[in-house]
Amino acid sequence: MKGFLKVLPVVLAVGCSFAVVSAQATTISSGLGINTTTRICPYATNEAECIAQSYDPYPNEIIAEQVVVNNATFVALESYSSWATASLDPDLFFLPEVHFYAEGDLQARASSNVAAYQQFEWTGASDTLTFTTSFDFTMSAGEWDGDTDSYFFSNLVLFETLESHIGFAPQWSNELGAAMYHSDDYAIGSGELVEESLSLSLAVNPGDTFYVLAIVQGGGMNGGWVDSSNSLLSSVSAANTPFEALSQSLQAVTAVQVHEPGTFGIFMAVSLILVIRRMNK
Repeated sequence: MKGFLKVLPVVLAVGCSFAVVSAQATTISSGLGINTTTRICPYATNEAECIAQSYDPYPNEIIAEQVVVNNATFVALESYSSWATASLDPDLFFLPEVHFYAEGDLQARASSNVAAYQQFEWTGASDTLTFTTSFDFTMSAGEWDGDTDSYFFSNLVLFETLESHIGFAPQWSNELGAAMYHSDDYAIGSGELVEESLSLSLAVNPGDTFYVLAIVQGGGMNGGWVDSSNSLLSSVSAANTPFEALSQSLQAVTAVQVHEPGTFGIFMAVSLILVIRRMNK
């Protein structure tokens, strides 16, 4: 009994120390990112020269702004002659929604780059889900020394593992599917309304988790512009689950805080083990 009474204060002290120094880390279940970049290049004669010369000293210039947020539902950014918004629609399973506009002045190149993603868990019976992003845009159709003076790009990705989110778009692994659209692959007239969509299907079983990511990029140069202020919008359907029942099975994962012991806490925990071992000898 004397041995027990002697070690008890040490055990209580260790327990208190461990509770105080334990840290909290928040998991990332969703993210939004926007980057707007304007390159001013008064002596460039085409897009490639503009990009290269923008890194040189005055009168060349790069005006770049970026915002990246995790576990949020809306973000916006306006800079120079470009703007963009990114959100996760709470009325539609928190699927991605993106709007943007970019216009480059003469002897300049402007771009808007946007990403939005959400993690989901499927809790229903085995099924096949189809995710679709629908978008429309108009753009200029001029040339700058043979280069098209505007562009629009969109990418839809399904993946399992989020690696990091530092730039406007996240880094991922274990890709489950990808689809993309690029305006360079089509003949588009100036001001012509383009309406397109991307779709991906995924077989799911109870307990499966995955991310849905939408990326949109567009830009204009030397007077060119691209306008996608009305889109992008997302939707989902299931082969065997009625749409009105999807909300019961397709769950947007929310961020959780994970308790992690700090360095001092780990040291004290080891000390506790040593004290207990000494007591038992």
